[in-house]
Amino acid sequence: VAVDNAAGVKVDTVTVNDKPVILIGTYFKGVVDLAEGENTIKVVAKDSTGAETTFTFTVVYYKDTEPPTVELVEPKVDNGGIITVESAELKVAGYAKDNEGIDYVSVNGQVVAVIGGYFETTVQLSEGENDIKVIAVDINGNSTTYEFTAIYKPYKDTEPPTVEIVSPQIPEGMLVYETDQDVVTVKVKATDNGSGIAKVEINGVVADKVSDDVYAAQVKLSEGANVIVAKAYDNFGNEAEAQITVVYDPYLNKVVIELQPGVAYYKINGETKSLDVAPFINDKGRTMVPVRFIAEALGLSIKWDPEKRQVIISGENTDIVLTIDSNIAYVNGVPTKMDSEAVIVDGRTFVPLRFIAEAFGFEVQWNPPVITLIKHL
Repeated sequence: VAVDNAAGVKVDTVTVNDKPVILIGTYFKGVVDLAEGENTIKVVAKDSTGAETTFTFTVVYYKDTEPPTVELVEPKVDNGGIITVESAELKVAGYAKDNEGIDYVSVNGQVVAVIGGYFETTVQLSEGENDIKVIAVDINGNSTTYEFTAIYKPYKDTEPPTVEIVSPQIPEGMLVYETDQDVVTVKVKATDNGSGIAKVEINGVVADKVSDDVYAAQVKLSEGANVIVAKAYDNFGNEAEAQITVVYDPYLNKVVIELQPGVAYYKINGETKSLDVAPFINDKGRTMVPVRFIAEALGLSIKWDPEKRQVIISGENTDIVLTIDSNIAYVNGVPTKMDSEAVIVDGRTFVPLRFIAEAFGFEVQWNPPVITLIKHL
């Protein structure tokens, strides 16, 4: 600002280092090109009478020639170094610092954001050697280059996983697992120390993961031998398998007898056998069966005492004595009342089915028109 020193006298011109500058009222402004080192600045103001005032000061111009610093925090590799990676994506991150300020940072020619000196980006790699170049430039144009080589070697897993069927388990000394159920839950333990397990299939069905390394699926069985195959696949397509043979026997460890009143045959564990006379339902609603059926189907012995008109049925430490036309039976000598008596029809001896079957440990089920006797061995 050039100030008038007397009333009616105005500032006429202002020069800075002998060059006129803009003067608006009493405000002036000019630009001086500085040389490196000390620079003397002389400001001269003249008024309309020719009087002048000189203001002199010195400006020392320091030129910044120091480049910025680059510190790479990811990946951990020295400037000019080499690293080997298994991923096609490489994260490049670090810090660029400068006492005058950072203008920009580029990674392989792409400018990246710098916040508080920190920069981060991802570089897509090609298989083999990849040159990575990080350049930091400060506001004065000074730059620093940080270079390294990233060798991309894709991971190749050639080792198959391990697979083991943990349930069901074959009993010691047996070659197969036996069951009387037509569905079995198969559990498999599968592990892979390389690329990891991608999936487990049990008889071609993808199993559910139920816990760490354990997979499960239900398998529908056919009667007889069923070969169950468990396959484990890793993320590189390597596979391994385990097998187990499961035998489905609906009559395993039990006897199942099926018969119908009025039908002269029965089934025992699925095998059809004939009767010389059909069972019938008496006037009390009770099923009566020929005594020969008792002997053959239930595996009991039968004796006939013609003088006493008694049937003696024996087996499994149990003896039952039935007297024809009497509803009192003697079970191991103890008189027991029955809901129907033994009878002779057309020369055939019939006995009440439920009483005899239950006395020898059979469960009796009635699902009209079929009567089923079940005994677990």
